[in-house]
Amino acid sequence: MQDVLNCVTMDNIDNFLVDFRCYIESAIAIQNIGKAICEAENIPKKLSDVTTDGFTWIDDGKHNISIEMRSK
Repeated sequence: MQDVLNCVTMDNIDNFLVDFRCYIESAIAIQNIGKAICEAENIPKKLSDVTTDGFTWIDDGKHNISIEMRSK
């Protein structure tokens, strides 16, 4: 959270929140897909957990995001 406090200002908070919401919604969707696959294939649901190396935000106002997924 310290990184967020260091880079977000009143001038860019709206841009940050749009991008961060997209990041969180994407993680939720990926986790739900993983859970559905685990359920359908009788795989332990623990394997559907989503982990992250972090969130790198670029304050460019473009709202484009890329997501990298890896399997365990």
